[in-house]
Amino acid sequence: MAEEKKDTPLLAFKNIAPVTGELKLKLDCAKPVKSGTNKWGVWNLWFGFVENFEVQKGRKPNVETIENYSGKVMFFPTEKMNEQLMTFANGKINAEVLVKHNVKQVAGKFRSEYLVEKLSDGTSVSEDTLTPYEGRLITDAKSYINEGRTMDEPTFIKVSKQEMYGGQISEERAKDLYTILSNDK
Repeated sequence: MAEEKKDTPLLAFKNIAPVTGELKLKLDCAKPVKSGTNKWGVWNLWFGFVENFEVQKGRKPNVETIENYSGKVMFFPTEKMNEQLMTFANGKINAEVLVKHNVKQVAGKFRSEYLVEKLSDGTSVSEDTLTPYEGRLITDAKSYINEGRTMDEPTFIKVSKQEMYGGQISEERAKDLYTILSNDK
């Protein structure tokens, strides 16, 4: 994921024109791929796809603005928006949402508010949506289980971190993969 994050442009919702603007966003994940906290609060990293939208690539001071970009982006929604995205995704990938930028006045100050509407359902995470490394992990785990051995979730997560599976499967993604494995028994 570190390599994916490094090469993926950043979507900033503030680039949606206030009041009249909107952004159609296709979610590439069913929930945040990574979460954490910093001095500004809780953050959640998501990936998605946009068409003809302004994004930024690179790190300060070498940030490059790309106008009319179409492709994969990473983004950090507000906490409220994060909850809405998880609800709309409902455990599925490729759900489509519409994000609108509203401005409201609170205590004499203008504040941005992002409204999210669900446009379409996504598709269930299945073996059809696996990367080659993830597919190999699932296949190897099935073989292991078919030999009469057991594999619990913590062991599966630990195994998913091995270099032979790319070494970049996040813990959250490994949990999703374990669910696929468990449902396929």
